Amino acid sequence: MVVPVNVSRSSACNRAFTLPEMTISVAIVFVMVLVVWGVIGTSQITMDIAVRKSTQARISQQLISDILLNNWSSVMSYNGSEHYFDSEGIRIPGLTGIPDDDVYWAYRARIEVERQQAAVPGVEEKPGKEGGDDGEGPPVMSRRVSIHITNGPYPDYNFQTERRHETFSTWLSKMAKN
Repeated sequence: MVVPVNVSRSSACNRAFTLPEMTISVAIVFVMVLVVWGVIGTSQITMDIAVRKSTQARISQQLISDILLNNWSSVMSYNGSEHYFDSEGIRIPGLTGIPDDDVYWAYRARIEVERQQAAVPGVEEKPGKEGGDDGEGPPVMSRRVSIHITNGPYPDYNFQTERRHETFSTWLSKMAKN
């Protein structure tokens, strides 16, 4: 004999979410999605800036290393030279001027070597002619080297008038006797 079970449903079981509850929950989810989306966008911009700055620093180190590997007498030959690099910071060989449209370059670096003797704090300057590599006056024993790097293919970019570039500087010293 089968006895039917009478299950009475309470009013709590039939109850669903109300419209105000659903509206509030959807609004909370929407705000959270917007916050996450904003954080991801900001972190992407920050990461792009960090990659660009580290690539520019690597380019600067490479150029300074090239200068250091040469004789002291050839340091001034780098003054005003420009070098081109791809997006990974790898030098594009053979480019000496503004490249053609078919060559993609992401970074352009310009080297400036100061002609005068670098001032050393605490060392008294001796009066006389300005030193130089041409034999006039005392020899120059240190020079300031500045490397200006801009990113993006701007063929008409002027490093003297525009300020959309990073500058890396160092001092080079001649440690050998004359």
